[in-house]
Amino acid sequence: MNQVKEFDKRLKKTEDVSFLMAKVMTLIFGTFGCFLMLLPLTGSNINAMVENLALFPILLLGMAVLVYLSPYMHMNQNGKNVSIYKMLRFLPVEPKEICQVRKEYLNKFIVKIGIISFTFQQIGAVLDHSWSVGNVCYPIIVIALAWGAGWIYIHIE
Repeated sequence: MNQVKEFDKRLKKTEDVSFLMAKVMTLIFGTFGCFLMLLPLTGSNINAMVENLALFPILLLGMAVLVYLSPYMHMNQNGKNVSIYKMLRFLPVEPKEICQVRKEYLNKFIVKIGIISFTFQQIGAVLDHSWSVGNVCYPIIVIALAWGAGWIYIHIE
């Protein structure tokens, strides 16, 4: 596992532009997704609009996860997009170890956006005076789906 983390440190130095772009896009998707969590799932007079917007945080936070993981999953080599798994097959590491390190990155990121989106959903519900159990379940479901998208992305490669 240490070899994979060392590879990632060197990768960040050589592929700094792709990591920067991933951070910027992750910030954009994550910010919009978390701010949409301010709209409570159940509300008073804006209920129809909120129900129509309920899928957007799922999509935006799912995209944030995928974009966050993308520089760890692919890299440019001779102008071609190459899977990290193909690059690391020459190191004495198992694909399981690569997946495990990637899942550590995923879990750290999910905890961060999970806390933020959960907090935003609760703040929105309290400000709208419409707090319910659905406001607790909704952010958990959103984050679980975003985590699932990241998990699938890691394992599909």
